[in-house]
Amino acid sequence: MGDRLMDGSEDLAFTGERFMPSLDGSIALEHWHRYLLARELVAGKTVLDIACGEGYGSALLAETAAKVTGVDISDEAVRHAAKAYTRPNLHFLPGSCAAIPLDDGSVDAVVSFETIEHHDQHAEMMAEVRRVLRPGGLLIISSPDRLEYSVLPNNSNEYHVKELFRHEFESLLSAHFRHWAMLGQRVLFGSGLFLEGGASPVATYAGPDESDDRRTRADGMARPLYLVAVATDGELPVISSSFLEQPLMQSDFCRFWQKTLTDLAVAKDEQIEALHGRCADRDRTIADLGRRIETLEANVRGLEGQVQVLKGEIEGRDGIILHLRKQIEGIYLSTSWRVTGPLRVLSRRLSALRARRGGS
Repeated sequence: MGDRLMDGSEDLAFTGERFMPSLDGSIALEHWHRYLLARELVAGKTVLDIACGEGYGSALLAETAAKVTGVDISDEAVRHAAKAYTRPNLHFLPGSCAAIPLDDGSVDAVVSFETIEHHDQHAEMMAEVRRVLRPGGLLIISSPDRLEYSVLPNNSNEYHVKELFRHEFESLLSAHFRHWAMLGQRVLFGSGLFLEGGASPVATYAGPDESDDRRTRADGMARPLYLVAVATDGELPVISSSFLEQPLMQSDFCRFWQKTLTDLAVAKDEQIEALHGRCADRDRTIADLGRRIETLEANVRGLEGQVQVLKGEIEGRDGIILHLRKQIEGIYLSTSWRVTGPLRVLSRRLSALRARRGGS
């Protein structure tokens, strides 16, 4: 796709507004497919690629065109494109679609992809396109169908200034060109069945999830997301319907689910790792509790030994008390206790008498 400088070719940051050739998925299919179509239609011609952006499309056109001038409103994008893509028949200039920096009648074809929806100067742009085109020159231009792109899916693109419904786009083309042909574009998955060795109409059949009748068909592309027009005051060129193939596993859908499943697997691994950590913490806690239980059990056994010692001491003391009680009982029952009874009575009385006298 042309000679390309490696140093500095990736210095243009992706902002979300302009396509970068490093991107893949549906957006890559849409952009590359349009330029592949234009590449065939501009062979041998002098071409203006308006709003050329990063410059990859201009470089692709320069492979078949006699001369290509890429114009973009961003000075940064123009500097990048001039540095990244170098061919003797390829040049880049700063400028806008409402003030194209080229002479009147200086190009055979104008290519304008992903442009018209990003501004509201549609009449001015078409007047400038007509000015720089030579008589019978060709315009190849894309526009999202507002109904399919924004209204039905309730989608809003922050970079789009003014989108057109199909009838508005057709009216704009008819106001500036005698003849135009329309191609519909959207990324799809299904079965391709193409006539070999000749031209034929193209039909789209509804899938089983969209209709109970699988025989439902539309001429051309059913419900195109983008419209690509080829317009001229002269004779329309032969335009081929085409299919840009991509491996299913590289599609946005599959990559979304691959990423989703990978993220789920990573999240599960993190959960498992966290559970392993919690189990390890719990095992350490259980081991610590086990050691504490062993210590308490040892303490209990020690206390039980002390209780046994105390029980032995209590039993010894109980024996002494019992022995003393028996001695006391023996004293109370002895003859000497009975004989000395009157003396104890007399002693108590004398003590009481002394107490009274001492008090008086």
